[in-house]
Amino acid sequence: MRLGSYVLVFNSLRGVCSATPEAEELKTVLTRLSGKSRKHGKPPTAGILLSGLFVLLQVLDYLDSMGNDLNQIAKLRVLLKKSLPNFIKDGEILLL
Repeated sequence: MRLGSYVLVFNSLRGVCSATPEAEELKTVLTRLSGKSRKHGKPPTAGILLSGLFVLLQVLDYLDSMGNDLNQIAKLRVLLKKSLPNFIKDGEILLL
């Protein structure tokens, strides 16, 4: 990615830092997708938001390439459960 792209993304993330309900929801999603930890009660850093954004963009790109087919997504979940049974318990994906 070129420097101009980083600047564009960083400037876009500044808009996410507003206090609207939509911005708070997006920050929560990006923070979770980043996989990075932070101290309780501390707002996510730009680096955390950027990491989460890259993961989200990759997931959306992959889903688009599959045609957003819910059957394909369900097959991926079954494949994951069969291949890595310790990562899914009672239908919930475990990250730890």
